Amino acid sequence: MTPSGRLEGPRSLSRDRVSAYECRIDSSGRIIRGRYVNGWFGGFSAKKLQEELMPWLSQHATQRYSYPFLLTHHRLQEKTAVHIQERIGRKARVSDLSWSPRRPGTPKTQVAVVESAEEFRLLTP
Repeated sequence: MTPSGRLEGPRSLSRDRVSAYECRIDSSGRIIRGRYVNGWFGGFSAKKLQEELMPWLSQHATQRYSYPFLLTHHRLQEKTAVHIQERIGRKARVSDLSWSPRRPGTPKTQVAVVESAEEFRLLTP
């Protein structure tokens, strides 16, 4: 929405999403997902893991979270819903708009486990 109150063209955000979770690995080697840590728009790659995600996880592991981290990838649904609450007798404002979050369009795929600031293990080929 522009300062004058007009709606402009569609927002263009990536449908790909990478999410990080705290996790633990049980005695049989199965990965058990824990609490949500953070999410990033865009696809997953080993380069993105090393250059963007691992430094962020390393920084925040010392503050509130702990290793290991499980990274998942999924695609969001293409469309989102916008709700406008019109009030009679006045112009529409930005505060009258609310967005419903886009839901996952595909299942979450486990792609990597970050075991420390330097070590990670890719789970997909």
